[in-house]
Amino acid sequence: MASAASTQTCFWPQSRLQALSQARSLRRFALGCILALAGVLFSTAATPLIAQDDLADAESAKVTVRYDEEAILDHFAASSGEVGEDGRVTLTYLFSTKDSNLLADWSPDISKTKRRIRWSQGYEGTWTTVEDGLIIADQGTFIHKATWDGDVDLAVDYLSMSASGKKDVLAAIYTWDRGKKVVGSQYGDQCIQLTRNLTVRGRPIPAAPLSRSSAEDRRTFGVRMRDGVVSALRNGTVIASSQGEDKFAKNVGPGQVGLAWRGLINGFVFKIEVEGKLSKEYLAKIPGAVTEVGAETAKAD
Repeated sequence: MASAASTQTCFWPQSRLQALSQARSLRRFALGCILALAGVLFSTAATPLIAQDDLADAESAKVTVRYDEEAILDHFAASSGEVGEDGRVTLTYLFSTKDSNLLADWSPDISKTKRRIRWSQGYEGTWTTVEDGLIIADQGTFIHKATWDGDVDLAVDYLSMSASGKKDVLAAIYTWDRGKKVVGSQYGDQCIQLTRNLTVRGRPIPAAPLSRSSAEDRRTFGVRMRDGVVSALRNGTVIASSQGEDKFAKNVGPGQVGLAWRGLINGFVFKIEVEGKLSKEYLAKIPGAVTEVGAETAKAD
C-alpha cells in the first residue's frame, strides 16, 4: 500500500490542455498564411501583370500627328501664312496690293459681281488720300473657301467711305450647315445672327440698335468662334460675346468665314487675316497635309 502511494501520477487540468491545443493551432494557421502570402508576392514579382514586350508594343503604337506647312500653305493663295505644330493655320491676304491671285481663295468671282465687289480704280480714297484695295458696296458676301472646325478667327482691316443706315449690316461672319446658319460680328461691336437674305434674326448681343459705320472710319473688326461661343472683335479686343447664350449658335459644326453686308455700305478692304483649325475633312483633301508617325519614329527624328 505504501509503495502504490509513493508513485502518484500528476495530471494538467483539462482547461489548461485545451488552451495549449488552441494556441498550437493558431500558430500553425498563422505560419500557413505567411507562407501563402510569400508565395503570391514572389509569383507577382517574377511574372509582371503586363509583359515588357506588351508595354513596348503599346508605346510604339502611339501616334504623333504632323502638319506639313509647305503642303498646307501651297494649297492657298494667301500673301503669307504659317502653320503651328498643333495644326493651327494663319492666312493673311493683303488686298491693298491689288494682287488678283489672292481672289482664288474667295468667292464669288468678282468678275461677276459688277460693282458689289471690285478693285479700287484711279484716285479713289478719302478727301485727302488715295487708297488701294478691294471695295465692297451695296449687298453681298465674300467667303473664304476653306472649312474650319468651329475654332477660328477672322479679322478685316476696313475703311468705311459712307455712313451706314440703322438697319444696315456690315459683319464678319461664320456660316455652317450649308449656309443655313450664319452668326457674326456687326462692325466689331455686337454679335448677330443672320438669315440667308442677310437680315438680322433675333436680338443682337448686346441688345441695342445695330452698330453703324461712319464716313472715313477705319478699324479692324472681326469674329471669333470658340466652343460654340461667338465673339465680336474690334482692333483685336473682344467687345461682345454670346457666352451664356447657348441657343445663339446652337449645334455649331464645321463652317466657313467671310464678310456679309447689306444696305448703304461702301468701303475699302485692305487686309483679311484668318487664323484657326481646319476641319479634318478639309485637311484630308490637301495632299501631304497630315502624316501620322509612331512614337519611335518621332523620337528618332
